[in-house]
Amino acid sequence: MMESLDIVSLIETNPITKLTNDYNNKLLMKIKENFTETEQQLFVSSFYCYLNYNSTTDFVIDLDNVWKWLEFASKFTAIRTLEKSFILNKDYKIFASPNSEANKKKKKKRGGHNIQKVMMTIKTFKLFCIKAETKKAKEIHEYFVKLEEILQQTIQEESDELKQQLSIKEKELEENKKMLEESEKITKCNEIPTIYIFNIDTTRENPELKIGVTHNVSKRIKPYKQICKHGKLEFTHTVENTNLKTMEYYIHSLLSFSRVKDEVFQIDVEQAKLIVLNVINLFETVSITNNSEKVLKLNQLLEKTKPEIKISTAEIACQTDFDENIPETTPLLFYDTNIKDNFNQFINEMCIVRNDVEVSSKDIEGLYRLWNKEKPKKETFHAFKHYLDTRFKPCRLEKQDKNHVVYGYKGVSLKEIEYKKKVLQSDAQTFIFQVCKFSPSGTILNTTLLEEYQKWKQSVCKEINGNEANEIKDYLKDCEYTMYSTIWTPYGNGQGYYGLYLKSDEYKSKKTSSTGKKVYKIHIETNEILGTWDTIAKASQYENISSTKMSHAVRLKKIFNNDYFYTTNN
Repeated sequence: MMESLDIVSLIETNPITKLTNDYNNKLLMKIKENFTETEQQLFVSSFYCYLNYNSTTDFVIDLDNVWKWLEFASKFTAIRTLEKSFILNKDYKIFASPNSEANKKKKKKRGGHNIQKVMMTIKTFKLFCIKAETKKAKEIHEYFVKLEEILQQTIQEESDELKQQLSIKEKELEENKKMLEESEKITKCNEIPTIYIFNIDTTRENPELKIGVTHNVSKRIKPYKQICKHGKLEFTHTVENTNLKTMEYYIHSLLSFSRVKDEVFQIDVEQAKLIVLNVINLFETVSITNNSEKVLKLNQLLEKTKPEIKISTAEIACQTDFDENIPETTPLLFYDTNIKDNFNQFINEMCIVRNDVEVSSKDIEGLYRLWNKEKPKKETFHAFKHYLDTRFKPCRLEKQDKNHVVYGYKGVSLKEIEYKKKVLQSDAQTFIFQVCKFSPSGTILNTTLLEEYQKWKQSVCKEINGNEANEIKDYLKDCEYTMYSTIWTPYGNGQGYYGLYLKSDEYKSKKTSSTGKKVYKIHIETNEILGTWDTIAKASQYENISSTKMSHAVRLKKIFNNDYFYTTNN
């Protein structure tokens, strides 16, 4: 029989403070904070037992030492509880007491049973404490419940702490990896002509990028790294056989819309990379000395480029109302999410998207203006054109005007608009529906409209009361088909309406195609004829300006470059 362990003495003489010097950890602190003195003693004894004995095979707990402590009425009651709940020779064992002379004498004098020694395993003893159904047993039961909760809390805290440590370690490794990659980039680019993008602060939601050129990246960004705690070299690209300063100036010009100061731009990193790479590609192609190779490369670029570049500037110029030179930066407005959403909404509400339809540039741009209810800024119109060029196919329309070639887009057309009269009848309404015509691309000056209204009144025997201007204005101010603004027409510029024109102008336009006068380009000083064209449309196409501007120049004999003017009189 194994030597017994006096568990009661162990519990009652070993407070938890004895452990703190050797095991001062979170678990012990929690036990001291949450356990009573008795519960602390139970923990120490349990801990001691686990260190020194096998809890399921070593029978070291003597029932004689614990039944009174557990507040059983008698040892017999304790044995009955043990027999009812546990298995003999597995959970506990019964040994006959040694046949000492003293025991034999007691038997002879008193008689009765043999004295039995009941020994339990440590695990059985713990379960026996719970089964006892005494006050002490309830205390021990509560101890185990509290111990389980504290163990769970401690394990969770230790687990969370470990996760945090791992996360910090991973972050450190990632930072080291980035530093290594950045170092490799710098090493590769030393003493080599290089374009670089340096992110001043990677923690910012809207990045500010230093974009420039250098022959030594490490020296160039060294002061930035010292000043910018969270700075990062985002991009490098070596370039050869290229004028770096010219390329840098070109890139900065393209990014001028996002310039913060000098060479610092507020723009998305990926967008900046895309723009820079496209510029590099263009410069490298242009710098190719072998002409055949250069032509081949340019043709490859042409195939990848948006199809609108295949239409000459002269042809496009006469198709839109914004024929000024388009800044290279304005298509970048296309990347503004709000603007793009606005364009998408217009297409969804006002257009038909289908492969077999088409629309002229003037009509779709005119309707977009009316749909906005205000005249968009020039940059927005350029962005809209870029949007149309990207989403649809720019082309020469199948349905042509005899006066000039019409360009537009295949894959989109305008939904049919039903122009309705107002419920309240008026002379202004009757005049507009009889003499004028609503059209997305229509324009008419206020003075022209007033003049035609007065003529119409006379023709139908209506009184001219001097209030005609207000009558027209009152009718059109809340008309959804027109918009009042400063406009430009072949007859001059001034205040007027978009979305409306005279029916008679439509007839004049058709007539011009067959009876239009010749246009002459005349030198101011010598009156020498520098050029001749059969129509304004042909003159505008050859001279690379819009037909409306050409018409305006002819009518006013506008002088260009202090050198020449256009006229129909010779």
